[in-house]
Amino acid sequence: RLNKENIPSRAYIAFKSEEQLAQFGRDYDGHLFRDKAGNESYAVVEFAPYQKVPPEKKKADARSGTIESDEDYISFLESLKAQASNEPVTLESLSMSWSRPNYQRL
Repeated sequence: RLNKENIPSRAYIAFKSEEQLAQFGRDYDGHLFRDKAGNESYAVVEFAPYQKVPPEKKKADARSGTIESDEDYISFLESLKAQASNEPVTLESLSMSWSRPNYQRL
């Protein structure tokens, strides 16, 4: 692969039966995958030493519903209101802002 970064991939699959697990291992361990550019990759099937799938964590987000009191969010909303009350943006005003540099010389 010229000028392409090799990015390894992985997948965790929970099978419903040991037969499905064994069949998948036989079918895909060493399987050749070829992309549309002709690059080849071989699959490696490995079995996890810890076979249980962790349950989803059901933890409430402490920040949920607090954005209305956030100072940054409030100032952002105020800046949007201030922009809306100003004159509309035209092509001429945009070109004028791009023609003047917005930096200071040191």
